[in-house]
Amino acid sequence: MAYTTIDGKLVKVKKSATGKKYLSQPPRPPEPRREPGLFPGRITYDEQPVLAADKGEFEGSCNITRCQRPNSATWFNHSTRKYYCRSCAHTLNFDSFNRKDALEMWGHLLCTEGEVIEGDYQEIHEHYRKLHEEKYGKEHA
Repeated sequence: MAYTTIDGKLVKVKKSATGKKYLSQPPRPPEPRREPGLFPGRITYDEQPVLAADKGEFEGSCNITRCQRPNSATWFNHSTRKYYCRSCAHTLNFDSFNRKDALEMWGHLLCTEGEVIEGDYQEIHEHYRKLHEEKYGKEHA
């Protein structure tokens, strides 16, 4: 029994009674392409994925396309203004860039749990916008 490399993978090659080589197993089809990023293992779609009708709404489906966990979106993302499930919100909150940026801009994590009322949202963020302007100036606000 011998081995050879096909498409970067080591495969077994057997010899038949006549001495010709053949593969002991047929080659596997290629796996879907994957991209690096915040969510490891994210699949690149060749076709448009199916999106839930309530994607990103409070108590609807998570706003992350590859997740879309139904009836779980209770964490509000203050940047996208959409709702995420607990697991995806945690991933977003504890990314070092998101965490630093959100704490600096708003004084809290990027995603917070619970429904956000538009009037309260504006009042809280106006306060943190003013603090940010005082610290860095208007050109960075």
